Amino acid sequence: MKKKILFPGLIFTALCIGCNNSGGSGTSSDSTSVKGDSTATKTDTGSSATIEKNPSTLSKDDSGFIMSAANAGMTEVTLGNLAIKNSSNDKVKAFGELMVKDHTAAGDELKKLAAARNITVPDALSEESQKHVASMEKLHGKDFDKAYINMMVEGHGKVLKEFEDIQAKGSDAELKAFAGKTIPVIKGHLDSAKSIKASIK
Repeated sequence: MKKKILFPGLIFTALCIGCNNSGGSGTSSDSTSVKGDSTATKTDTGSSATIEKNPSTLSKDDSGFIMSAANAGMTEVTLGNLAIKNSSNDKVKAFGELMVKDHTAAGDELKKLAAARNITVPDALSEESQKHVASMEKLHGKDFDKAYINMMVEGHGKVLKEFEDIQAKGSDAELKAFAGKTIPVIKGHLDSAKSIKASIK
């Protein structure tokens, strides 16, 4: 991947699931305003979300995870579509298609969970993610392939940690179940990305 480009934080990603980190694991989220018991939560995603739920029933880590995972997932989908367009490698193109499919599905499920908790997830990438996408748009062929797969390996590793952390330490049962169900998918993506990376010279 040309010069090393750091992956934003997961996705979500992830699938994402995204590779931005949440809570103690470094997930990012921007301003999150809470109605009722007004509490603001800072996130790295660079987007605002409104939480209309008593903060005592949704922890700061849980809300931060939702924002980070949503951004990571959208980033994975955007980069996956770019891989289909800019890659010269059939394996990379196929991986990009998988990212679009899996992260779109995971993102839709996450949005439903968020909506049920009166959280509006951003519909645009964070500023940091946009910068990464912009830099990748300039690459084509082998340069793109190397940069993209390196980003996928690094990003999925970070997102996997976020999902494992929320599954183990989260306070929302449904969110923990979502993380637990998605972890094997993220691991599969990570293994595939590592395999492709090893095959690219």
